[in-house]
Amino acid sequence: NCDATVEGTQGSTIAGRTLTSGGTYFLKVEGFDVDAISAYKLFVLATTSSTAEAESNDTAATANTLVTAGSSTGVRTASIGVEGDVDFYSLVAGTGSSFYISADADPEKNGSGTDVVVDLIAPDGSTVLFTADNSADVGLPSPPAESFCFAIPTPGTYYVRVKGFAGGKFPVT
Repeated sequence: NCDATVEGTQGSTIAGRTLTSGGTYFLKVEGFDVDAISAYKLFVLATTSSTAEAESNDTAATANTLVTAGSSTGVRTASIGVEGDVDFYSLVAGTGSSFYISADADPEKNGSGTDVVVDLIAPDGSTVLFTADNSADVGLPSPPAESFCFAIPTPGTYYVRVKGFAGGKFPVT
């Protein structure tokens, strides 16, 4: 619902999947086990490139730009090289904005992904509005990814913080 409520910890996300050829692709939506789905939102975004992160982006003050007032989509290629490393990205939000954030923790698709935690942070640079930390280090199924949708309450510059979950495998690329 794009709010601060965690609806469940087994929501699906596909992040960073490379389409190897042109053509028509299909997505299938079904309930987990025997659960009914009364309503859902489906977000699909196809991109052709990304921008590498620029270190040091370990604080809100040094955040890499991800989304601006003139660009509603941002894709970054990044890494969490050592335990304790964090990456910050800035997002400019207008009135009535919603952000869909998705992080692919195994971009090589080799099964050696890392459990990441993704936080949405308020314009003050420190207040955590939402935390996505649902997948294990191997995903369900692998590869692991985190995603969420959040309706922004007021215009401003918000931040996304990505970090490795304590005890996860490093490095994350």
